[in-house]
Amino acid sequence: MGLVRSDSQSRPASYHRNEGYLEWQDASRIAADLSVGEIIDRVGGLESRREEYEDRFGTSDPTQVSAFDHDDHDTVHKRMTAISEWKGVIRDIRLYELARQLSQNDGHRP
Repeated sequence: MGLVRSDSQSRPASYHRNEGYLEWQDASRIAADLSVGEIIDRVGGLESRREEYEDRFGTSDPTQVSAFDHDDHDTVHKRMTAISEWKGVIRDIRLYELARQLSQNDGHRP
Protein backbone atom coordinates (compact mmCIF):
# COMPACT_ATOMS: atom_id res chain seq x y z
CA MET A 1 0.00 0.00 0.00
CA GLY A 2 3.01 2.30 0.21
CA LEU A 3 2.73 3.01 3.93
CA VAL A 4 6.25 1.85 4.68
CA ARG A 5 9.54 1.58 2.89
CA SER A 6 11.74 -1.39 3.53
CA ASP A 7 15.50 -1.58 3.54
CA SER A 8 16.16 -5.21 2.76
CA GLN A 9 19.90 -4.56 2.50
CA SER A 10 20.17 -4.07 6.24
CA ARG A 11 20.24 -7.02 8.60
CA PRO A 12 17.73 -7.40 10.02
CA ALA A 13 15.57 -5.67 7.46
CA SER A 14 14.35 -2.28 8.61
CA TYR A 15 11.12 -0.50 7.82
CA HIS A 16 10.38 3.23 7.74
CA ARG A 17 7.15 5.20 7.38
CA ASN A 18 6.65 6.60 3.91
CA GLU A 19 6.04 10.24 4.87
CA GLY A 20 5.39 11.23 1.25
CA TYR A 21 2.54 8.75 0.94
CA LEU A 22 0.99 9.89 4.22
CA GLU A 23 1.18 13.54 3.13
CA TRP A 24 -0.38 12.62 -0.21
CA GLN A 25 -3.26 10.95 1.66
CA ASP A 26 -3.80 14.03 3.83
CA ALA A 27 -3.69 16.31 0.77
CA SER A 28 -6.16 14.07 -1.06
CA ARG A 29 -8.61 14.37 1.84
CA ILE A 30 -8.27 18.15 1.81
CA ALA A 31 -8.80 18.23 -1.97
CA ALA A 32 -11.94 16.12 -1.62
CA ASP A 33 -13.37 18.26 1.20
CA LEU A 34 -12.60 21.80 -0.03
CA SER A 35 -12.92 23.75 -3.24
CA VAL A 36 -9.82 25.20 -4.90
CA GLY A 37 -10.90 28.65 -3.71
CA GLU A 38 -11.22 27.48 -0.12
CA ILE A 39 -7.80 25.84 -0.32
CA ILE A 40 -6.26 29.04 -1.70
CA ASP A 41 -7.86 31.05 1.12
CA ARG A 42 -6.45 28.68 3.73
CA VAL A 43 -2.98 28.89 2.18
CA GLY A 44 -3.19 32.68 2.34
CA GLY A 45 -3.97 32.56 6.05
CA LEU A 46 -1.20 30.05 6.69
CA GLU A 47 1.31 32.16 4.77
CA SER A 48 0.40 35.16 6.93
CA ARG A 49 1.04 33.10 10.06
CA ARG A 50 4.36 31.89 8.64
CA GLU A 51 5.41 35.50 7.97
CA GLU A 52 4.54 36.42 11.56
CA TYR A 53 6.87 33.70 12.84
CA GLU A 54 9.60 34.77 10.41
CA ASP A 55 9.30 38.39 11.62
CA ARG A 56 9.23 37.31 15.25
CA PHE A 57 12.37 35.16 15.00
CA GLY A 58 14.20 37.02 12.22
CA THR A 59 14.63 34.01 9.95
CA SER A 60 12.64 31.96 7.47
CA ASP A 61 13.96 28.66 8.87
CA PRO A 62 12.60 27.42 12.21
CA THR A 63 15.50 24.97 12.54
CA GLN A 64 17.82 27.99 12.92
CA VAL A 65 16.01 29.12 16.08
CA SER A 66 17.02 27.81 19.48
CA ALA A 67 14.41 27.59 22.19
CA PHE A 68 17.16 27.35 24.80
CA ASP A 69 18.66 30.83 24.39
CA HIS A 70 16.97 31.88 27.64
CA ASP A 71 17.31 30.79 31.26
CA ASP A 72 13.67 31.32 32.12
CA HIS A 73 11.69 28.05 31.91
CA ASP A 74 8.48 29.79 30.80
CA THR A 75 10.27 31.59 27.97
CA VAL A 76 11.94 28.38 26.82
CA HIS A 77 8.58 26.57 26.89
CA LYS A 78 6.86 29.37 24.94
CA ARG A 79 9.64 29.38 22.33
CA MET A 80 9.48 25.60 21.99
CA THR A 81 5.73 25.79 21.47
CA ALA A 82 6.05 28.61 18.92
CA ILE A 83 8.76 26.79 16.95
CA SER A 84 6.68 23.61 16.89
CA GLU A 85 3.60 25.50 15.72
CA TRP A 86 5.70 27.29 13.06
CA LYS A 87 6.89 23.95 11.71
CA GLY A 88 3.26 22.80 11.65
CA VAL A 89 2.26 25.88 9.63
CA ILE A 90 5.00 25.13 7.10
CA ARG A 91 3.80 21.52 6.83
CA ASP A 92 0.20 22.66 6.41
CA ILE A 93 1.19 25.07 3.63
CA ARG A 94 2.87 22.17 1.85
CA LEU A 95 -0.24 19.96 2.29
CA TYR A 96 -2.69 22.62 1.11
CA GLU A 97 -0.50 23.45 -1.88
CA LEU A 98 -0.41 19.76 -2.80
CA ALA A 99 -4.19 19.59 -2.32
CA ARG A 100 -4.62 22.58 -4.63
CA GLN A 101 -2.51 20.90 -7.29
CA LEU A 102 -4.47 17.66 -6.92
CA SER A 103 -7.77 19.52 -7.19
CA GLN A 104 -6.77 21.46 -10.25
CA ASN A 105 -5.25 18.46 -11.98
CA ASP A 106 -8.11 16.10 -11.16
CA GLY A 107 -10.86 18.51 -12.14
CA HIS A 108 -12.27 18.97 -8.62
CA ARG A 109 -14.73 21.73 -8.02
CA PRO A 110 -13.37 25.29 -8.53
